[in-house]
Amino acid sequence: MNDLFRNASASGTGKPHQGRTSISCLGKRGVVSFSDLGNGDFGAGKFGTWEAWTPAKINLFLEILGRRSDGYHELETVMAAVAIYDSLQFRVQTEPTIALHTTWTFGIRSKFQAVPHVVGDIPSPATNIVTRALTLFRERAEVRLGATVQLRKRIPSAAGLGGASSDAAAALAVANLAWNVNWAPERLESLASELGSDVPFFLSGAPAAVCRGRGEQISPLEWKWRPAVVLVRPPEGLSTPEVYRRLIPPLNPLDCQPLVQAIGRGNQRVWKNLLANRLQEPAGQLTCWLQRLKHEFSRRGVLAHQMSGSGTCYFGLCRNFREAQRIANCLHAANIGHVIVATTTRAYPTMRWTREGAEPWKSPKSASS
Repeated sequence: MNDLFRNASASGTGKPHQGRTSISCLGKRGVVSFSDLGNGDFGAGKFGTWEAWTPAKINLFLEILGRRSDGYHELETVMAAVAIYDSLQFRVQTEPTIALHTTWTFGIRSKFQAVPHVVGDIPSPATNIVTRALTLFRERAEVRLGATVQLRKRIPSAAGLGGASSDAAAALAVANLAWNVNWAPERLESLASELGSDVPFFLSGAPAAVCRGRGEQISPLEWKWRPAVVLVRPPEGLSTPEVYRRLIPPLNPLDCQPLVQAIGRGNQRVWKNLLANRLQEPAGQLTCWLQRLKHEFSRRGVLAHQMSGSGTCYFGLCRNFREAQRIANCLHAANIGHVIVATTTRAYPTMRWTREGAEPWKSPKSASS
């Protein structure tokens, strides 16, 4: 078996459950492909259910360097993966069609039934990036099979957390195995970059990375110290194109290297002055929530705080999980939106294949809210 893979059971004992093969793709290049795990009953190209859990991200640094000739913006960003997971179930079908079903998890639906705008909207199956990713992959890889896909959302939308990009990355990674295509990581990442600027990051396997170009040029980073994170998605989301329309690129862009050095050294004391997001100012022109969130986080004693991506999710870095939980309780009481406590993780989808009739798979440890 390729040593870039790590097998583990749902119980964490290291002994696989009967009827299940589990994969966590942990290679330096993230999700890696293979033709067989040495088990004739393994699910590549076979029927059964593939399950993938795929994380969110936050932007610790985001600077706009200018506008490109192709209409996109040249950027430099430092992204970190956080343990808020969407889940995707993938079943191979002989019919050459993609049938996508999407929903918020039961917990999210129950909690926000009266105020669904707090977590945002899910695009229709026809316009969802998962459908686009699988359709494009089928065409490029000349696959004749299809799939039925169930996407259960936990990552808030229109929040700057990369939920859609993460879902697309998981769809590509699972399809690569389930349809037995076995593309190399570099080829899969190249396809991912066509779908969205953030998608390749979620195939990198890195806990954090400097991303350049449109976001597709990835330089992995390793944390010396991993903070706990408190996130708030306010009751209002933002359109990324609308935020960029209000952006004025700086004449003297900020440099991410001091932050990169702090990540490598684990120096907590300098974080407050190193986080930056060029999109926070134009986003603040579109909603009053960001100013309120900035005020609330400033009162709580977090190490550093800012908006993620193009918003509207706002996050704070904490010294440990206990401190993050305490701050989250205060933010809950302030009634400012969906509050989540999460740890940092690695940017790859954790995948498992289950034979028909096998017991359900328990999710990896996720965020609390």
